[in-house]
Amino acid sequence: MTTVSRAAHTAAGRFTTRSGTVVSAGVAGLLVWAVAKVSVGDLRQPAFGAADPLVLTAQMVVLVSLVVALLGWASLAVLERLSSHAPAAWLLLAGTALLLSLGAPLSGHGAGAGSRIALLCMHLVVGGTVISLLHRSALRRGSEPL
Repeated sequence: MTTVSRAAHTAAGRFTTRSGTVVSAGVAGLLVWAVAKVSVGDLRQPAFGAADPLVLTAQMVVLVSLVVALLGWASLAVLERLSSHAPAAWLLLAGTALLLSLGAPLSGHGAGAGSRIALLCMHLVVGGTVISLLHRSALRRGSEPL
């Protein structure tokens, strides 16, 4: 067992890994946004109904990335308390949520192809970061509870 995986299964190690995941998600989203901003220019998120598309700001990207990571952490913690198969259940839940989230950049109106591709990349990078890092810290059957 590596030092990282051993540390991830103590309460302090899980907290460190999970809080690091939240920060990493924000940084990952911001990096993709920065590359897209340079490549595409004006980034907009698609609008729905009669609303106008909003400019996609760095603050919005970081905030949403942090909220998603915190929701992932909370859902994993709940599953760890309710199920002996929390890692597998969480992986299924998180993967499904990521797939469903891809519908937002692909629908709506008022966003160009560059903005849509950038949003898809942000979803995939932030989702992949959260899923992989939180899954690494998930309690296995017989592990110490959080």
